[in-house]
Amino acid sequence: MELFQLIKPLIQIMQHSIEKQDRLPLFKVTWGTLSRLLAKFPAQMRIETSPISIMMPVFRRVDFFCQQNSPPQEMLTFLTIVFTDVKSLLIEQTT
Repeated sequence: MELFQLIKPLIQIMQHSIEKQDRLPLFKVTWGTLSRLLAKFPAQMRIETSPISIMMPVFRRVDFFCQQNSPPQEMLTFLTIVFTDVKSLLIEQTT
């Protein structure tokens, strides 16, 4: 339960890190920590607080941005990091 208390602050740090392109290193570290932390939770808690559910608001913001602009390289790097991790998490869940 104590680990669960780290989730909200990490999400806030992660959301702060994606607001500016120069914070990509902070995002990488925060996202990696959050993903590893969530992997340690029991299965039921992982369903309620999964990396995918955490990233959905971010994906919506990216979608809105991309509808009006071309994504910068940093955004593409961000998406590559997230989609690679989400893909591996989905593969782990099916095996």
